Amino acid sequence: MTEQNPEAIVRRRWSLGSAAVAGIIYAVAASVALLFLLDFPRPDLSDAELEAWFEDGGNRFQLLAGLNLGTFATVAFLWFVAVLRNRVGDREDKFFGTVFYGSAIVYSVLWVTALAALAAVPVAIELFDTSVRVESGTVGATGGFAAALIFVIMPRIQALFVLSTSTIFMRTNAAPKWLAIIGYAFGIALFVTPVVAKPVGIGFPIWVFVASITVLVTKRGAHAADRD
Repeated sequence: MTEQNPEAIVRRRWSLGSAAVAGIIYAVAASVALLFLLDFPRPDLSDAELEAWFEDGGNRFQLLAGLNLGTFATVAFLWFVAVLRNRVGDREDKFFGTVFYGSAIVYSVLWVTALAALAAVPVAIELFDTSVRVESGTVGATGGFAAALIFVIMPRIQALFVLSTSTIFMRTNAAPKWLAIIGYAFGIALFVTPVVAKPVGIGFPIWVFVASITVLVTKRGAHAADRD
C-alpha cells in the first residue's frame, strides 16, 4: 500500500463525484428534451394544419425548450466524459480511451444536429419575427432527418460509448463490475436493435443515469482502491 497526498485523494473524490452529478444532469435534461421534441408534428397534416401548429406559441415554446435543454444536456455530458477521462489518467488504455472519447464527440455532434433540425422552424419564426410558410414535405424531411439521427445512427455510436465506458469501469474499479457487465449487455443491444425503435432514444440517458448514481454511491470504494 502506498501513501497518497490527502489533497490528491480529495481531488479524486471531488472529480468522480462531479462526473456522477454531471451524468445525472445530462440524463434528466436529455430525457425531458426528448419528450418535448417527440411532440414534433406529423408530416401527414395538411400545409394549413402545419402552419397553424407552428403559429401556436405553446408548440413553438415546447420545441425551443427541447432545443435549449438538449444543448444544456450536451454540456453536462461532455463534462461527465472529461472528468471520467481525467480520473482514469495514465491507467487509460489507448485503444478504449480513443473509442470512449471519440464516440462521445461524435454522439454530441449528432445530438445537437438533430436538435437543430427539429427546432429549425420555431427558431426561424422567433429570430426573424415573422410567419414562415410550412409545407408537409419540408416538415417530413426535417423530422425524418432528425429521427434517422436519433433512432438509427446515434444508437450505434452510443453502443460504442457504453461498451468502452464499461471496459474502463472494469479495468479501473471506478464502478462495480456488475455495472460494467450490464453495460456490455446494453451496448450490444443498442448496436443490434432493429432500425427505427423509439424506446432506444431514451435508453442511453437512462443508462448514464444509472451509471452515474452507482458511481456516486460507490465512489468511496473506488477511492479505497486508489490507495492500494
